[in-house]
Amino acid sequence: MLVVVAGIAVEAWSQFTTPQPIDGLLVSVVAILGLGVNLFVAWLLSHGQENINVRGAFLHALGDVLGSVAAVVAGVVVWLTGWTPIDPLLSLLIGGLVLAGSLRLLRDAVHGLMDGVPFTIDLEHLGKELAAVPRVIEVHDLHVCRSPGSIQR
Repeated sequence: MLVVVAGIAVEAWSQFTTPQPIDGLLVSVVAILGLGVNLFVAWLLSHGQENINVRGAFLHALGDVLGSVAAVVAGVVVWLTGWTPIDPLLSLLIGGLVLAGSLRLLRDAVHGLMDGVPFTIDLEHLGKELAAVPRVIEVHDLHVCRSPGSIQR
């Protein structure tokens, strides 16, 4: 996704520096069709199993949904006003949103690969709960990791 965001930024810059003619009506019609497909895919992924692979696929589908919405808006604006800078501006906005989600997913993946404490576990609270178990004298140097394949947020 980081490569996709970089590609979006390069194309947006290219559109700013050397604008190309845009058929706003055609762009909007195609984007509406794409939006329907992308919403269906995002819906399917949101009702599947919860792991980092599905999160990555959902993030990709969500980026496609946002891209389709931006294309519809840009197409309508260009069709009605002829103002073409809206296309690269919205592309950069969507790219920024996808970048933020991608970086969070990357952080979570690296955290899981490094056997970090799951984000859903309060280590201090867990230590106190374990120390409160009868006949437990002390809890120290507590290590917690998730089971393989269960990276969730």
